Amino acid sequence: MARKQVGFVELQWKCPRCGSLNPGPKQVCVSCGAPQPKDVKFEQAPRQELIKDEAEKAKAAAGPDIHCPYCGTRNPAGTKVCKQCGGDLAEGALREAGRWLVPIHLAHQQP
Repeated sequence: MARKQVGFVELQWKCPRCGSLNPGPKQVCVSCGAPQPKDVKFEQAPRQELIKDEAEKAKAAAGPDIHCPYCGTRNPAGTKVCKQCGGDLAEGALREAGRWLVPIHLAHQQP
């Protein structure tokens, strides 16, 4: 059986400094202000809802963020120039792409 993509869900990440859970899009910890690490590992949140906002869906579909090779700032996928220092992102490091996470209640299967 083939799987069909039905949408995107917001993941979360754990702060390495204080251990707080943060929404995936947050670039800094909501509890202690520590920056999201470059090697961030995203986890599924206990409550899963498909993202409905079209702008948020487009950001999720664009792919992983890119880190500036000069200042380390995280920039959205597809960005050519760093939003912080103006550096060329051609040599920037892409954040590791997320894995396909398919909770059974969100999966659609087709024959």
